[in-house]
Amino acid sequence: NETRLQPTFASPNTTDLATDHRMSLRGPMIEARLRFLSETGGPAVPEMIRWAIERRGLPEVPPLPRTEQEQTALSLAAFEGPLLGSDNMSWGYYAETDSPREPFADVLSTLYRLNGTLPRISSIVPEGSVLTNDAIYFLTNRTQEWKDIRGADVQRNLEEMNPDGTYSQRSLFPELEPDQRTSLGLCARKTAFLLDYARITGDRRSLEAAEKTLRWMQTRDVPRGGYYWETPFHTPDILSASYALWAMVRGFELTNKPEYLEEAKRFALLGLPFVYQWEDRPIMTYTVVPMFGASERERPWFGTVQPWAGLIYAYALNLLAQHDTSVDWKKIATGILVAAEQMQYPDGYYIGCLPDAFSLKSQTRQLPTLNPCGLVSLRRAIEGKVDSLDVISNRPETLASPFPLQPNKKGALVREVPTGFTFEVLFNGQRSQSIQGSGNQRDQIAF
Repeated sequence: NETRLQPTFASPNTTDLATDHRMSLRGPMIEARLRFLSETGGPAVPEMIRWAIERRGLPEVPPLPRTEQEQTALSLAAFEGPLLGSDNMSWGYYAETDSPREPFADVLSTLYRLNGTLPRISSIVPEGSVLTNDAIYFLTNRTQEWKDIRGADVQRNLEEMNPDGTYSQRSLFPELEPDQRTSLGLCARKTAFLLDYARITGDRRSLEAAEKTLRWMQTRDVPRGGYYWETPFHTPDILSASYALWAMVRGFELTNKPEYLEEAKRFALLGLPFVYQWEDRPIMTYTVVPMFGASERERPWFGTVQPWAGLIYAYALNLLAQHDTSVDWKKIATGILVAAEQMQYPDGYYIGCLPDAFSLKSQTRQLPTLNPCGLVSLRRAIEGKVDSLDVISNRPETLASPFPLQPNKKGALVREVPTGFTFEVLFNGQRSQSIQGSGNQRDQIAF
């Protein structure tokens, strides 16, 4: 807890002109406990992280900044204010005026979760948030449109995949990485998407292709290259750990292969060094540094956190918490959520929005400002509520719904559907069926 100690990094090690990576501590007095790795049987880095957690424990989750009702009202204020387009039927990914206002799927889905109403819209634009939420297509009886959009995305992914399961993209920093063509972060993100699609639709082709990438990912030791659009591929970062964790959990759920669950735990542990687990100022514990490096050669991130990146890691941790209790993953996810809600704009022009970055030293929010869709999705997921789609699988049958599903001998019950509300469910990614809520909260679906 000596806050004057400063870690220094050289990755790769240009300080000693060596082929390794260098870390040191700088301060007036250093009192630290060290555990060293060896190349011949020493403990792996993830196990060292686990050892540190078990030795000192996890910090307590910060206090909630507001009540549930206040939090809902604050998020709604963002969509009703700085994010809203002039037509009252479109919203921005960012609040800034140069961010196009569109009827984004993620925003429309989030608005329904917040206030239970469906805005009048003539079209839907995919995405719109750091956490994808496709519920609106099912809530508005547009599952065929969803199938067309996501099916085309899957086909592009499959066509871009190399024979070994990797994806290729030249580094934006050829002077540092002249031969680099791929990264864990790039591959993990695309694989998580494929496996989410396989989970919702039961598509075997997506699963079989993704497993090639999962096997390649098992050979990666350090989460790197998740910010491939602004950093060198060798930069360690939280997005690589997050999407690798996400993909491994989905792989385990779809195949029941225990090695994928072990890999999910490994990547979850590799994400923890990016999470602040101490504090000496009001907002700090459970905030997340995006990378151990700098964006576009000029913006170092030490001491500056990025809440939206933390949301992705926390969402993946919550997925893992449903299958493993060796670490209190849900506590970490909840801490990251609360820290992000602390950083939300509480009032003013950007009310309800989430800053792209937050300076720990000055405790100030930094532009641009994102919509709060990811916050809403993560809180619902942690609370055990459906944020996007609920899926149950009785192989080879798969059922997807925007409302909670409860399997039974006849198929499944759909719960929490408002009386008279009509929506669609999807069977095996192929056949959709329109359902109308009866009001008894126990609508039966046979499949």
